[in-house]
Amino acid sequence: MMTGSEQPASPSILHQIRYTIQADGVQMILGFITSIILVRYLGPEGNGILTKLTYAGNLLLAFASFQFFRGVPYLYQQYGGLQVKQWLTLGIISTFLLGSLIVLLDAWTFHLFSWEHELIFNLLMVVYLMLALGQKCLDVFVQVRTAFRKLWLFQWLAATIKLGVAILLMVSFSFLFNHHRIYAGLTVALIGYIPLLLFAYLYFKPGIKLGLPSRKFLRNGFGYSGRMWGITLVSIVINNIPLWYIERKFDTATLGIYGLALTLSGLPFTFTLAYKKAILPFLLSHFKTDAAGCYRLIRLHNSTLMVIGVLGALAGHFLLPLVYGREFTQSAPLLVILLVWTAAIGLSTILQTIHEAENKLGQPLIYELVIAAGITLSLLAASPWTDLNRTAMIFSSWGILLAFLFLNGVRKQFHCSFTDLFLLSRQDIRYYRSVIKAS
Repeated sequence: MMTGSEQPASPSILHQIRYTIQADGVQMILGFITSIILVRYLGPEGNGILTKLTYAGNLLLAFASFQFFRGVPYLYQQYGGLQVKQWLTLGIISTFLLGSLIVLLDAWTFHLFSWEHELIFNLLMVVYLMLALGQKCLDVFVQVRTAFRKLWLFQWLAATIKLGVAILLMVSFSFLFNHHRIYAGLTVALIGYIPLLLFAYLYFKPGIKLGLPSRKFLRNGFGYSGRMWGITLVSIVINNIPLWYIERKFDTATLGIYGLALTLSGLPFTFTLAYKKAILPFLLSHFKTDAAGCYRLIRLHNSTLMVIGVLGALAGHFLLPLVYGREFTQSAPLLVILLVWTAAIGLSTILQTIHEAENKLGQPLIYELVIAAGITLSLLAASPWTDLNRTAMIFSSWGILLAFLFLNGVRKQFHCSFTDLFLLSRQDIRYYRSVIKAS
């Protein structure tokens, strides 16, 4: 007789994890090559603008969308497809209207999501908002339909097209200078979304459904998404705090140097996000009946992420200046420091998936608020003495605390041990070997 952790569902979820990692892995590898071309083309100042477009754009998306898409797998399981379509349609329309309004108001005031007297950059921010929202909705369709194999194909095609356009840019438009060069580079950075969303639209054929879902759906939808909105918004604010600090204390070129290290340090985090896409539907349906199997999947992620982080630090420290040029030599030690943050936030994110599956999101929000306040106060207190390396060290040290908060919180709330959550055991290795042989 099979125990809960040996149910046939486990090999099935491993196949789904494999396809989603392959999909994001293709995007990561081809995206890495594309980023080398774009960063060399843009230079430190242009990469600083691209950094702000990406990270401030993600914050704008998190704020304007109310994270309506995050609860879709949970809501779909509870209410079915019709009301979920209405929910998605309502969310897309409201996100576009609110996001555009925020950029317009911000262009006259604080410039957190915009640039002063730069209409084209500000329009690109709105374009990024809608393209990134499209990708989030695609992730939802993939999770609900478990179409991870198709996602791999779409990601491969889109990333290849983007790489081809980037090579064309480097060869054919090398004569551009100043703002025209930056406009061209930013446009190419956004182009990769378009074929991905087009292929996905033609395959999934998502229908627009106007109208309001039931009161019960709206109550649960806003309740779940509201808590996820708070968690996600604070976590993205945390990523943006050092960027705002560096932009104001130093200059755009310095922000570009830090931004390259931050972007590269985030590559292992794509593994976490891919892994999470696959296991969230599994946790929603299996956590109550097969907690041991779910913890085994979490241990596999955490162990793999640590290995990726160590290898990335070694490779990045020695190869980054050779690949990106001497202008970015200072990014190499920053990358090593920021990979500590990536490992910590990856661990926290995968543990948060348990809270999402069980709809117990109060503790994660408190943890994120504590870390956001800690980073802000630390940077303000250390401002007279901080350089880029010290800024990164402060940032990463608070990430370690966040990981420990999540480990301890999950251990207490779900009555498990640290060994259940962290590193693979010999039994796990034997189990995965048997699954691989059987498949």
